Amino acid sequence: MEMSEPFATTVAAVAPVIWLVGAVEFHQASKRANDHGRSAEALMRARLEMLRAAEDATVARDEWSAEERRQLHVPWTVFPLYAIWGALAASLVITTVKALRWLGDVDPGPEPGTAIFCYWSVAVSLLVVTMLPAGLVVFGMLGVDRRGKALHREINALRAAAAERSDPSE
Repeated sequence: MEMSEPFATTVAAVAPVIWLVGAVEFHQASKRANDHGRSAEALMRARLEMLRAAEDATVARDEWSAEERRQLHVPWTVFPLYAIWGALAASLVITTVKALRWLGDVDPGPEPGTAIFCYWSVAVSLLVVTMLPAGLVVFGMLGVDRRGKALHREINALRAAAAERSDPSE
């Protein structure tokens, strides 16, 4: 593999487009993480206000469910996404600069190292920018399903306990 004018021109045009798509995806992931943090804080504030207004016995018995505790934690999954995006963004910027530098040289050589770097940078970035959002959607749906089933179990347990308390045969 060697640098050529058509190859360098394509790389110089495609790499910024991939970067732009990745930046939009990164922004959306960051927004979801920030929204999650604000929701968790609102949940904690509401619980605190409820406990301030409650009697001591209620406060002493108060416990967070596993689901509530899960909601309060920072979604650590975003940090690897930030690292991946940082590496891809840097790689794409370097790729674009290398391609433009090669195009701007008066007598550029074949530079196979630059060609290989540009190829792999664009290929891996395209793959990640395409597959990562799809993976996040699938994992998000699995999480919603798991949480929905847990909530359904809690509702059924409450119904069973209420039916047991109101059973006229006792």
